[in-house]
Formats: sequence, C-alpha cells, structure tokens
Amino acid sequence: MVAARDVRGSRRSAREQMKVTMMRRVGRQATAACAVPRQGGSSSAQARRRQATSAAPTGPVLNRPRRQGPSVALEAAASEVVEALPEVSDREAVAHLRNLRGSPNKVRRVLDAIRGMSYEEALMALEFMPYRACDDILKVLYSAAANAKHNYGMNKSKLYISRCFCDEGKLIKRPVARARGRSDVRKKPGNHITMCVKERE
Repeated sequence: MVAARDVRGSRRSAREQMKVTMMRRVGRQATAACAVPRQGGSSSAQARRRQATSAAPTGPVLNRPRRQGPSVALEAAASEVVEALPEVSDREAVAHLRNLRGSPNKVRRVLDAIRGMSYEEALMALEFMPYRACDDILKVLYSAAANAKHNYGMNKSKLYISRCFCDEGKLIKRPVARARGRSDVRKKPGNHITMCVKERE
C-alpha cells in the first residue's frame, strides 16, 4: 500500500512539474515579445512618416503668400467699399418756448414719441395724445415750421423733426401750511422746449 501511494505521488509531482515548465516557457515568450524596443513609435506611425517623406517634393520650396489676419482683411475691404450716404441739408429751423410751467419729464415723454416724425404726422399725433403738454408742444412745432418757411424757404410738406428736447427751467418755491402751525415748501418746476426741423430731400 505504501509503494502504491508513493507511485501516485510521484505521478502527481511529475504532472505539476510539467505545468510549471510550460507556464515558464509561455512567460518567457511573452516577456521577450514585450521587451522588443520601439524605435520612433508604432509601426503604423512609422509607415505614415515614410509615406509623408516619400510624397514630399524634392525640388525647391515655393514661397507662398501668408494669410492675412482678420483685421488686415477687414481694413482692405473697407477701403475698397465706397458708401453712398444720403445728402443731409445743413439748414435747420429752430423754435424755443421758454419759462414754461410744468415738469420737464412730462414734456419729454411726448417729445420722445414725436422725434423723427414728419411735420404732418407730428401734428396728427399731438392732436390725439392725452397729455396736457401737447398744447405747448404744438405751439413750438407751428413756430418752427413757420420759421423754416419764412427764413429758409422750405416746403412744410417735406419737413421732419430732426431734434427736440426739453431742459429744466426755473424752480419756484412756495410756502404751504402744514399741521400744528408749521409750514413746508412746495416746488413748482419749469422747463424750456426746443424744436428743430429740417427738410427731407
């Protein structure tokens, strides 16, 4: 019985030794394949470099013009383009309405609405706007149109409002009675309206 066990043990040990030797061989082959030195990267990269060098021209290199930057190109295009601007008349008729009682902000909201309109359109707009300042602005607009016709000989049908603005005027302070016999100050602002009209050509 002892001899049979020894034989089985020797068979197992021989098998194990065979496995170890096979594993060692495989490991040596793998390490040998990994230990191959790489020169200049992978084979595909080397092939690309060879193709590029073979396709490169061997003759003298031509001097190609450099690409212009965006700023240089834009400047060149702007110098070539000639813009045709419409002719603007320098003649301008002006009318003023000074020392008018009222808040400048309430007048400015109306002037902002009619700025740039033609003379006839502004008249229609001011007739139907629900603001108290429209009456005073209408007077200034009539005066500006009359000045344009009398001083420069302009046609009223071609007039338009080129500029209009309202400046702050004199501020009047008046006393107001308050509770317990005290007094306070009520501020009454003033404004100056300026209207400028030109003729469209």
